[in-house]
Amino acid sequence: MKYGLNKVVLSLLIGVIIMTSCAGNIKYEKYSSSDAELNITIEYISGWNYRQSRGANSSYVQVQFIGPKKEDTALSPYMSVSARRESKVKFKPLTIEAMAESLISGRMKFQDSKVLSKFNTTINGIDAVGTKVQYKALDKLNTREAKSIPVIEYIYMLK
Repeated sequence: MKYGLNKVVLSLLIGVIIMTSCAGNIKYEKYSSSDAELNITIEYISGWNYRQSRGANSSYVQVQFIGPKKEDTALSPYMSVSARRESKVKFKPLTIEAMAESLISGRMKFQDSKVLSKFNTTINGIDAVGTKVQYKALDKLNTREAKSIPVIEYIYMLK
C-alpha cells in the first residue's frame, strides 16, 4: 500500500524553510525513500541529515530531517513526516482543527506552556491549521547539566 505524501512532504519542507528563516541561495540534496510503502522522493536542505524508521508492527513509516545545531543552543531545527495506514473501519474523521487541538494538548503538559497564536493558512495550496506554542524544555537530554530553556514551536496540520 502506498502512502500518497508527495504534496504533504513538499508543503512541510516549504514550512521548515520559512520557519528556520533560511535566506539567500539555498542548496538542496535529493532524498528517495528506501521503504517501498512510503515511496517518496523530495529535495531537502543541504547539510541536513535524515533518518527513516518504522513503528512497531509496521504501524507507521517516519522520516526525520535534522538540521545542523546552532552554536548558541543545543537544539536543532527538524522536520518529521509520519504516515500511518488508513483503517478500513468506517468512522467520521477528525477535522484538522481537532487533530491540532489533540497535539497541542500534549504540549500544554510542558513547564510554562501557552498557546501564543492560532491561525488558518494554506501551504502549497493545501488547507492547514497553524498554532504557535511556547514552553520550557531541557536543552540536553540524559545529563545533570541540562538547563530549562524557552522553546517556540510552530505546529502545522495539513489536510
